[in-house]
Amino acid sequence: MIGQNSDRILMSDSLKGMIPELEEATKYSDHFVVATLMLEVANEQRTLVGSMHGVSLGEDVKIDLRSTIEDSFFFVKLFSEGTQITCKNIQLTLGDHSFDRSNILRVSSVKMIEIDHQNKMCTLALDLIEK
Repeated sequence: MIGQNSDRILMSDSLKGMIPELEEATKYSDHFVVATLMLEVANEQRTLVGSMHGVSLGEDVKIDLRSTIEDSFFFVKLFSEGTQITCKNIQLTLGDHSFDRSNILRVSSVKMIEIDHQNKMCTLALDLIEK
């Protein structure tokens, strides 16, 4: 749930060391800011999650996050078709620390940059304005 650390994993001491992939991933949880955007796209609730690469918070919001090329392309396609996209909540998380910005913002501009074809990732740059 947004605003709470519900993504924390509790593990019995007897299981530690048994799931190396999980421990490897959690080892770096405080190295990256994770951005979670709660969106409404054509009256459907969607979540966009990625590693944040930049943010500007003010009356207007600009946020850049790493995402898959597929998710970003889908997002850009919807925007180019004139689909109304609004953001109801932005949560930024670094390790055990997080904060939310909850207000309704309309996506006013989208851009795909830093496209990494080999890893099928890119940076999705979003400009959001007060609705």
